[in-house]
Amino acid sequence: MTAKTTREYMTKMKLRYARAKHRSERSALIDEAVTMTGFSRKYVIRLLCGSRIYKKRPHPTTSLTKFPHQKRKHKNKAKSSNNLTKRINHSSIKIL
Repeated sequence: MTAKTTREYMTKMKLRYARAKHRSERSALIDEAVTMTGFSRKYVIRLLCGSRIYKKRPHPTTSLTKFPHQKRKHKNKAKSSNNLTKRINHSSIKIL
């Protein structure tokens, strides 16, 4: 299965799983999804029970070309300077 067909199949299975009333029905649906997709049982359960919505993610380079004026956010530099001072303090300790 391609990624697109797997996504379509799992969205349909999610609806069927939500409508299943008995545990035996849900178990049968999980078994079917495992054999069709090749995913592990726990992963299929997470996909069927979770609130994940299957959307196609934009490619990282396309998001930069669409919005070149937006800059990426960087981590706080003050936090990294605190780590540097801790290293200096530890390295200045002399062992006798």
